[in-house]
Amino acid sequence: MDVPQLTPLLAVLMFLFACFAGAFGSLLGIGGGVIIVPVLHLVFKVPMHLAISTSLVSVIATSCSGAIKYLRQHYTDIRLAVILEMPTTLGALAGGVLAAQISADILRLIFVPALLYTAFSMLRKRVLHTIPMADESDDVYSAKLSLMQGYYFDIDLQTKIHYTVSNLRLGLVVGFVAGVLSGMLGIGGGFIQMPLMNLMMTVPLKVAIGTSTLIVGVTATTSAIIYYLNSFIHPILAGICAIGILLGAQLGSLIGTKIRVEWLRWIFVVILAGLAVQMLIKSFLSYSR
Repeated sequence: MDVPQLTPLLAVLMFLFACFAGAFGSLLGIGGGVIIVPVLHLVFKVPMHLAISTSLVSVIATSCSGAIKYLRQHYTDIRLAVILEMPTTLGALAGGVLAAQISADILRLIFVPALLYTAFSMLRKRVLHTIPMADESDDVYSAKLSLMQGYYFDIDLQTKIHYTVSNLRLGLVVGFVAGVLSGMLGIGGGFIQMPLMNLMMTVPLKVAIGTSTLIVGVTATTSAIIYYLNSFIHPILAGICAIGILLGAQLGSLIGTKIRVEWLRWIFVVILAGLAVQMLIKSFLSYSR
């Protein structure tokens, strides 16, 4: 595999770009993997499989950091995470094995709809599903131990939010698909898992984000092992990008409450669409040779 020589200048540029990707991903809630893969491949000329594995390592780092924060705030539904993790991990295993067997041209073509889907999902309104607050004597509260029901204390609203998980079978099926795409494309399954839990499984947005953050770390680890066994991981490159994305994500979380992100959302949509077009053009040019 042709790996670009990591000169000091190139390493610094990759690190700065990773910080940028991590900050934007944190501000917009999509993670940095969806942009770091195409940019590493198109701009820095990193082979597609290597770019994907680098992104997976970065996803693991950011997931560990984010999962700790959400667990401390009690925004993670651990029971739901364990249930969804089983098919998602199986999907990640299948996706990693499949990606190792197919060409970079096919991976680029598969990546295009993932970029467009992410851009489209960023323009949709996110929904906060709740049910009325209940006292401890109410039936709803006493049912909190039920597998499909839960509650959390919303720090911003200063109130207890109860919710009921629905469409679990759909969640298991889509979770497997999210795992496959994560393993094949290195972008984590969060861009599917989070809206799935919030929009289709009626899980509150904050809980959906916290639970998804925990899931994608385990999923990415499974896929990364497959890439490592196939010699698709460059330790130095992965370390540079992982640290950069992690620091960028921390920066994004600090400034997220101080800036208006709507205009950033539109800029990012344009960037994703442009990357999708570039990936498509490169695949077609490769096939025409």
